[in-house]
Amino acid sequence: MIEGTIYSSSIVTVGTAGVVKGEIFAQRLLVSGEVLGNCDCANIEILAGGRVIGDIASANLIIESQGFFEGTSKIKVNNSN
Repeated sequence: MIEGTIYSSSIVTVGTAGVVKGEIFAQRLLVSGEVLGNCDCANIEILAGGRVIGDIASANLIIESQGFFEGTSKIKVNNSN
């Protein structure tokens, strides 16, 4: 288990046996394990068997069949002119 805040300018992967307790800030997040905390990422994919319990802010959210999400989801919008 990893506890704390994760910052990445790239991809964060939580594998099938992985557990993260804390916040994740990344360009892309792939979850097939468990995340207990808030996620603020451009792209989030909760794969089959993956679990996210917390709030999500993302421009793109994909939840596969058998993926689990409990919390609130906020769509991030790019306000570029």
